[in-house]
Amino acid sequence: MTQVRPTRPTPEPVSSDDFEMIEGGVTYTPHAGETVTALRGVRIGDFKLLQALAGLQVDIQALEPEENASTAEQESARMKQLELMVPRMEEIGEVIRARVLTWTWTMPSENGDLVPMPQPKEGGVELLTQEEAIYLLTVIRGETEAEEGKDSNGSPTISSAIESQGASTLSDTDLSPSKESSPKRANPSEEPSLVAGH
Repeated sequence: MTQVRPTRPTPEPVSSDDFEMIEGGVTYTPHAGETVTALRGVRIGDFKLLQALAGLQVDIQALEPEENASTAEQESARMKQLELMVPRMEEIGEVIRARVLTWTWTMPSENGDLVPMPQPKEGGVELLTQEEAIYLLTVIRGETEAEEGKDSNGSPTISSAIESQGASTLSDTDLSPSKESSPKRANPSEEPSLVAGH
């Protein structure tokens, strides 16, 4: 008799080329050529937090500064976004730790050299910036630009699950930072770490 074994999708690395940050009107791609591997899909325990995050992320997107905003206006918008995120940052950090398995992300060392960022469960989540945390939520949802062109296997996504519950969907808004020309590598060490630790 043939033994039946359970099968599950194998998480695959997803390119982070589409992650962008804008500073002073210049677009940076700090994780170009790097990848994130995450578990995607919906768990029963996710629904309450995801419904809260749905509204939160729409509010955050509404505060995005205009492309021609001054440095002061960009900083003001960022602080307002941070005020919205702070009450949920510990929960967001927990989601990222639980769902992001590994990444090949790098960060500048004290002398400016690029070094591997610690893995999510090894202190890396505490080093994330606001923009990186938001981006990782799109990776978990499977809604990065790298994933949009792939053929779906029909499995429910976090966005579709929220939509089926009648809540605002996370996919209604593109949370990736706005795209401009001249992509460059940013220095993540200059950004404040926003994800709460344990």
